[in-house]
Amino acid sequence: MSCLCALLEPLDISPQAARLTLSRMRQKGYFFTRRQGRHSFYFLTAPGLAEITTTEGRSLLRGAPPAWDGRFHMVSYEVPEALREQRQNLTTLLRQAGLGRAAAGLWASAYPLPGRLAASLEASESAGLVTRYLAELQGDAAAFARRIWRLDEAVGRLEAFLTQYRSALAEYRAAGEKAAGEKAAAGRAGRSPAGHRGQPGRSGPAECFRRYFFLLGDFIPLMASLPPVPPGLLPANWPAAAAHELFLACRQAVHDGAEAYVDAVYVPFDDSGESAAEAAARANQEEIDEHEPEN
Repeated sequence: MSCLCALLEPLDISPQAARLTLSRMRQKGYFFTRRQGRHSFYFLTAPGLAEITTTEGRSLLRGAPPAWDGRFHMVSYEVPEALREQRQNLTTLLRQAGLGRAAAGLWASAYPLPGRLAASLEASESAGLVTRYLAELQGDAAAFARRIWRLDEAVGRLEAFLTQYRSALAEYRAAGEKAAGEKAAAGRAGRSPAGHRGQPGRSGPAECFRRYFFLLGDFIPLMASLPPVPPGLLPANWPAAAAHELFLACRQAVHDGAEAYVDAVYVPFDDSGESAAEAAARANQEEIDEHEPEN
């Protein structure tokens, strides 16, 4: 925990806020903890890893969309007002999966529904009120996509990212150069460029880490918010590729410095050859044993 607090110090996140957030995430099943000496170590659970993998696939590792067959996969529902909460849950589920709202109670996807979404729809309380079908649009598919996925708004968000980080790129490169200079000087002096473990400062590496973190915080939600739309239906001025290239340039500028900062404050867990899965199983068994009544 002390290492995590040290990592968060350049971000102006207090230890109290970090502990509260981690406690809530642990309650949701994203982490489990183990103690070693005076340190508490946090490990991702399978649901926690799945959450990261899903978000990563929709943002950092987002690839080119598959070929489109010209049809839309439609989801419709008619949920009465008495079941308003179920209707809202359906709306949230479909929007988060990237479907576009074509009309009240009618949503569209250019591709087959993801397996997790299909399973969630079948398992939901409103499963009997949901209908899925394929449809061919009689009209301008690009205009339809532009409307239901609000692509003009998405272009605006991408342009705002480009404006912000084009002006910040020089600062990112300066931070990276400062960190590299401090690393070289520290190497000659035989010390860490980011200070002693657990005692971080706003050094070059710390500044790189701060900038890297905020870059990710802006880029990941932005890319994850972009709908899965076939290239042929996107506006001609769609700037997602330019935003991705700018992200890579900013990340490259501060990557080594940020990595040096993490290395300087991180205290590794001595697992003695135990894998994370084995540690999770052992922690779970210890918790079961702890709550078993004594004979």
